Amino acid sequence: MKALHGALGSALLVCCVSAVCAGDELDKKETKALERAVSVLEKAEAKLAEYEGEKHYSDRAGEGLERSLEQAQEKLAGLPPAGEGVGAASKRAEELSKRLRALILAKGSLGAQAFLGSKASANINTYDVQLKNFSAELEKYGADGKFDFNDRVKGRMQSQLQKLEEKLGEFPQDNVVVKSLVDRGKAARAELEAMSQDLGAAMAARAKEEAERQALMDAPAFASDIERIGGLVETFKQTYLFTLDAGYLRNPLDGSTYEEALTLAGEWTHHAQTYRGLRAKYALFMNGRGSTSMMVSLREADEWLPRFEAAIQTFQAGAPGLVAVTCQQARALAQKAVADKNHRAFSDFIGELSGKTAYVRRVAELHAKLGGSGLAPQAEALAKDLIDEQEKLAVDIVAGNRAPKDAYQGPDQAELEAFVRAQWAKHFADEEVVGVRFPNESFQRTVAWRWDSSKKQSYKVDQSELWIRVLVKSGDEALIYSCLLRRLHLDGDKLTIRWSRSKRVPPSERMLLANLD
Repeated sequence: MKALHGALGSALLVCCVSAVCAGDELDKKETKALERAVSVLEKAEAKLAEYEGEKHYSDRAGEGLERSLEQAQEKLAGLPPAGEGVGAASKRAEELSKRLRALILAKGSLGAQAFLGSKASANINTYDVQLKNFSAELEKYGADGKFDFNDRVKGRMQSQLQKLEEKLGEFPQDNVVVKSLVDRGKAARAELEAMSQDLGAAMAARAKEEAERQALMDAPAFASDIERIGGLVETFKQTYLFTLDAGYLRNPLDGSTYEEALTLAGEWTHHAQTYRGLRAKYALFMNGRGSTSMMVSLREADEWLPRFEAAIQTFQAGAPGLVAVTCQQARALAQKAVADKNHRAFSDFIGELSGKTAYVRRVAELHAKLGGSGLAPQAEALAKDLIDEQEKLAVDIVAGNRAPKDAYQGPDQAELEAFVRAQWAKHFADEEVVGVRFPNESFQRTVAWRWDSSKKQSYKVDQSELWIRVLVKSGDEALIYSCLLRRLHLDGDKLTIRWSRSKRVPPSERMLLANLD
């Protein structure tokens, strides 16, 4: 690399010397001085090219380049102007100086761009920061600011600005950078004076606003409204319930999440309206004055409500296309299962056909709950077609079915089973329960706010849910019913049960008693 620089330096010198054919001939000392100047220029140009490229640039780097160019120009100034190569070297030094100036304007600090020297540059940068801080502080006392503007604050800020103006007055006023700082100072002073002129009215307005804020904080509903907004935030965070690839949409065993999504789908418009009403009521807290808890809750809700609404819009837009495709796939799977006499395809709760059937039905119901239309007939038609296909293998399906295995890990399983049997005996005295199965591992807890449309009021929900299967004797078969156990934590952990019983029990929900283990 050194050899390369030496070759380049020699070539440069030859070029510089030959560039002026008719110039005076330099003596040996002058030639050495020219060589040194050319070498400095060469190194400066190499560094300049690096900073013009990807290398990190700083004011210190620019100052180093500037000193190098000044040294080269001083050496050249001591040589005969008409000497061979001196003119070309001087011209090159001028071009490099222009490039350095352009680099400083592009990458240098504001102080460096004033070109008033390193000490002045540092001071200008300091005053630039002080002006930014001054403007930021003014905002804190503005109409939407967090702090009160009063005579004490006014005096302190006037003193700060005056000192800054005096310091800027020591610089050349025709300098572009200095002039920009002076103009910013004038704008800040005009804003400060405007605030000072309206000080009385501003303080009165602030006092009125503070009184209104305090009245809201003293109201009995204030604490519960903070909790209410917090509950709405948790509701809006459930965007995952309305994604078309949500796991519960395809998993028939995940009934709790599906029920939660259905409930929320029917209530989300009311929740959004409720929040917007609360936000308007407590808008005075958005600037951070008063209750921090209220401000944080409002800002968090402002962040999550748009995300929630966007998730619903995406869900609604994509649902029709995916339902149509899934219906085609489900019909093809059913027809293939019949052709292959594969009864397991219809009875496997977590199989592909069950997943696609659940997906169509659940997406269609959610779509309708969210205000959409047109998907329910497709889901109904698919269900009818699959029933027709199931009947072709009904005997095989029933014979191949088995009761689901227990996966529940709670210590109260025996207590839960006793409760289920007692409830069944109470409501269906003529039926014999031959088994209770717990295919889900644990209860799923839900803490949320719900809307009672009949009472026109919101209420809090805190409950845990567990889907189970109840097997009821029917001749030589057992009918498999899906039921929902629910613990109501706001009512002393009271246990309830809910079931769904269709008039026609499909083959996939029947099994032979002989196969019951």
